[in-house]
Amino acid sequence: MTTELPAVNVLLALHVAEHPAHESVSRWFTTAESVVTTPVSEMGLVRLLLNEKVMRRQITGPEALAALAQFRSLDNTEFWADATSLASPTISVRQLIGHAQVTDMHPARHVLARNSVFQHAPSVLRHKFAIIL
Repeated sequence: MTTELPAVNVLLALHVAEHPAHESVSRWFTTAESVVTTPVSEMGLVRLLLNEKVMRRQITGPEALAALAQFRSLDNTEFWADATSLASPTISVRQLIGHAQVTDMHPARHVLARNSVFQHAPSVLRHKFAIIL
């Protein structure tokens, strides 16, 4: 089975019909075998859903959490708990040269710890929205 760990922006596009990538992400999601979230990706999604500038409307905390819960209840979703810390890296940090790589380290640690196959988000979004490892 192929496990896919999408970037937060991909999760946002999936949840927001007005997002420019919503249709592409929705097509990808319907064919994905297993889509994984982590505490960091879930917090990022909820944070964006609660941001009125991002959403262009106000969403309450319970509404954002309900959207996450509904997503997590789908058959092809899975949650990977996190017990890692950047203070004790489990992967090489030689490539950590700027702020952009910090969030890339999180999914890399999960994938390597589980000896999993990592699929980037849909190729149509790869360079604009997906985490690239």
